[in-house]
Amino acid sequence: MDKFFAKNDAQAWQWISFAVIACLVGFVYASSLMHVARADQIMYLAEVGHKHSLWDLTVGCMDLNRHRFFNPGDEILFRPVDYVLLGLEKYFFGNRFMCWQAVGIIFHLVVVWLLLKLLLSLYRGFAALIFTAFFALLFVNMEMVTWQHINGYMIFVAASLSALRRFLEVLNGKVPSAKDCLLIFLYLFIASLTHEMGNVVALILGGIIFIYKREHFLFYRSLLLVPAAYVLASLLNAWAHPFNTTMYNHHQFWQIITNGFYAMGAWIYAGLFPFELQWLFTARNMIAPEEKHLLKWPHLTNPASVLAVIALGLLLFFLFFKRRSRSVQSAVIIAAVCFTFSMVFAFIIAIGRGSQWSIGEVVRINTYYMYIFWVFIIVAVYALIPWAELGRFSKGFFYLAIAGLIICNAQRLYVVNDQQVQDNNEIIVLVNTLEMFVAEHKHEPGFSFYVAPKYPGNYIYSELKRVDEPKTRQYNLIEVLYPDYYNARDPKFKFLVR
Repeated sequence: MDKFFAKNDAQAWQWISFAVIACLVGFVYASSLMHVARADQIMYLAEVGHKHSLWDLTVGCMDLNRHRFFNPGDEILFRPVDYVLLGLEKYFFGNRFMCWQAVGIIFHLVVVWLLLKLLLSLYRGFAALIFTAFFALLFVNMEMVTWQHINGYMIFVAASLSALRRFLEVLNGKVPSAKDCLLIFLYLFIASLTHEMGNVVALILGGIIFIYKREHFLFYRSLLLVPAAYVLASLLNAWAHPFNTTMYNHHQFWQIITNGFYAMGAWIYAGLFPFELQWLFTARNMIAPEEKHLLKWPHLTNPASVLAVIALGLLLFFLFFKRRSRSVQSAVIIAAVCFTFSMVFAFIIAIGRGSQWSIGEVVRINTYYMYIFWVFIIVAVYALIPWAELGRFSKGFFYLAIAGLIICNAQRLYVVNDQQVQDNNEIIVLVNTLEMFVAEHKHEPGFSFYVAPKYPGNYIYSELKRVDEPKTRQYNLIEVLYPDYYNARDPKFKFLVR
């Protein structure tokens, strides 16, 4: 199979491989096109409900998390790319959520394409296709793809993968041009403005180039400039638009380390055993609280987890010093770098979210973190395996095992996405019906309407609270989606409960 890939047109097979994976992704995620806004996305829509211009929704809201009235928090973070993306989608799509959902699937396919290109750069063979397919159809990735509010994080992933390819080319001997330096800076600066982890990626890659390719001073300086530019942008924003910060309780050092290893172990377990996960359909898709295997696996907080990570690190160093081939050496560096990314990301989550909730709740509720963790783990494992040295039987066995995991994950994706549509059928019908109704009547003088909170599909979102209003004030879904037309006192139209 690998010889077939090598002998034939590489570019053509790259596109054919991606087309096959894209068709599978489209099939399992097709029903998610019917999903509608939920959880934090409803809070966002409530916040920008009376904003309509492109400028107000993008530039005017680029630091929205620092100045929210609805459910404020995370003010210290600076993620303008996320909020500009949300603003663009709000401006162009409004409440046509099928378009929002399509953007999530398209972003996922962009990440899949870039992952495939990076893996083929490391080793050109069938393994790249099957590893990419595994990530593309990984069940625990679902929330990142289908929840509109966090689709922007995939921009961080895409930018990081693009930067890794440039980094790999330099490791393999390419002399970076001014264009290469500018591109890797732009990739990771955009990544940092999407998620803070982009700064970590830039610092680690810059440090590696400084150690091994110090002669390319402009290249590593371009990388090390990213966190400096990010901090400057964040401080300038804070100076121009001051904000207050919510303080969190911080854990002790050892507890952070323990929580980080717990998260890593739980995320790996969740990805490899998708049928072990009980999915709970609420405002957020999450792992059900009665799930015992994932959250109470006894070895996750055991010192054995620490020893296993140390052993893997020593193995990486052994391989690095043992093998002299430049291509193998660069692959091992990529493996070490990506494994470090996954570890640091787990510790960032342990520090940030672990100071608010127990780490078990973080793992259970914020399942989308697994997307970022798994993309780096997949690159690390793929780069570490000496594919050229494996025999036909070993490769075949490996491919069959991964194929089995792909089938299990894809089946779960298809079933759960479809189940969510069925569970939220009344909400979907109401939202889509109202969107057509508003489009038809919104130009009429004095147009307004009222939908009772008890109307099928409408509901009170009890977690939605505005800081300058009484705690007893309640908002329903339709009121949030159509604040300009919703009128409970004297509406022109009423939707009545039968």
